[in-house]
Amino acid sequence: ELQDKDIKDTGIFKALVSETDKVVAKPLYKQPFSFYNKAKLIFATNNLPSINSKINIDNTAFFNRLVVVPFLYSVPENQQDRNLYRKLLEEKDIIFSWAIKGLVRYIKNGFSFSYCKLSQDIINQYVKSNNIVETFIEECCEKNNKYHTFKYNLEYEFKEFCLENGLNNIKREDYSFLKDTLIDKYGY
Repeated sequence: ELQDKDIKDTGIFKALVSETDKVVAKPLYKQPFSFYNKAKLIFATNNLPSINSKINIDNTAFFNRLVVVPFLYSVPENQQDRNLYRKLLEEKDIIFSWAIKGLVRYIKNGFSFSYCKLSQDIINQYVKSNNIVETFIEECCEKNNKYHTFKYNLEYEFKEFCLENGLNNIKREDYSFLKDTLIDKYGY
């Protein structure tokens, strides 16, 4: 289970789920070694953690590797089945067969999970909430061929937006990232 703490560097997550990146591990009092991770990572969390990396870091690869499975219903305590574990054990053969059918579908689908609109909506909101540049563009910029703005006005507004959102360490490369994002993704 993940704690409610910010993720400062998404690199280790990306490396752990990559099929091509080696990961270095160092057991206590032993020599480090490299390996290709074959395990799938599953995390349980009450809240998706904030990504607290530099503004100019593109975390798209991190978000593209996520599959969010929302559990939106909490069973009230007076309706909880205290014998559920025992009942599930009694049905383990059926549950296993059901899991195998899901695995076969997963394999036939090119090792991808079926599309789920709710999951994608949650990921899209998660991306937006962790990308100040995209949020600034969406909330403060408008593409209009009749009007234009000067670079210093755009940078000033971006800096003010960042300050309003608790980010006060804006660097020169952050403005370049804003410009590149506007050009690459939006054709501004």
